[in-house]
Amino acid sequence: MRALFAALAAAFFFVPSSVPAEAQRRPCGDGDDIIAHLEKDWGEGAEILALDASGRMVRILVNPDTGTWTMLLTAPNGLTCLVSHGSAWEPVAVLPDAGEPL
Repeated sequence: MRALFAALAAAFFFVPSSVPAEAQRRPCGDGDDIIAHLEKDWGEGAEILALDASGRMVRILVNPDTGTWTMLLTAPNGLTCLVSHGSAWEPVAVLPDAGEPL
């Protein structure tokens, strides 16, 4: 199924020639469109949001029922690229801080 997503992403998302070569090797496009596709077709929703040192948004979307996940990277200009995807997502229990009661 992920191969289908990669094929669809390549067909529907274009990469402008003004983006770096790194982004041109990945399926890239409008972040809202990519996220809508992942939510509708894969049942994946935002699980983790973070900013990297370059000010880009790192987003991991997960389907907790199937374990599929997708990592996206969004540049400040809004261009969003698929970084990786997979299966067998497992949440890790977070232990309370030492100062918090159990």
